[in-house]
Amino acid sequence: MAKAASTPTVTLQDGTELQLKTLNIKLYRKFQDRWAEMIESETENPNDRVDDLIDLAVICVSREIGDKADDRDWLEEALDFDSIYLILKECAGVDLNPANAVATATAALSGANSR
Repeated sequence: MAKAASTPTVTLQDGTELQLKTLNIKLYRKFQDRWAEMIESETENPNDRVDDLIDLAVICVSREIGDKADDRDWLEEALDFDSIYLILKECAGVDLNPANAVATATAALSGANSR
């Protein structure tokens, strides 16, 4: 098993502290399937997008939160956008934080232009 020097953590709104671990292959496949559903969805309802982000974050931390993964009320109280963005970045390598969007897009365009 590959191990980083330190495991990042996130503290949720209710004080729960979670270790953020890279997704194993099984969870990665589940994450990718849910991501594809989100991308293919044609909803314009912003609440649906929030639900999508919560679902993706739950896949990432399901090993850490156990049965709480099914408790939507707890999830909506414990999670905020900053924690969701951090969870997705550290566990799945997906950086959706708007603060990093310009840098990410610039880096992607630079890489595409250098080919």
